Amino acid sequence: MYPLRFIFHSIYLINEELELLGKEFLSYANIPNLVAWFEHHASS
Repeated sequence: MYPLRFIFHSIYLINEELELLGKEFLSYANIPNLVAWFEHHASS
């Protein structure tokens, strides 16, 4: 059996990874901004 501390530490690290991925995804996947940017450049 794993010590509880090891399990909690793993969960904590995975959580941090997911949070970073989420923030990265949100900053890239800002769809309204992308659409507005594209329309702006397509029309000019």
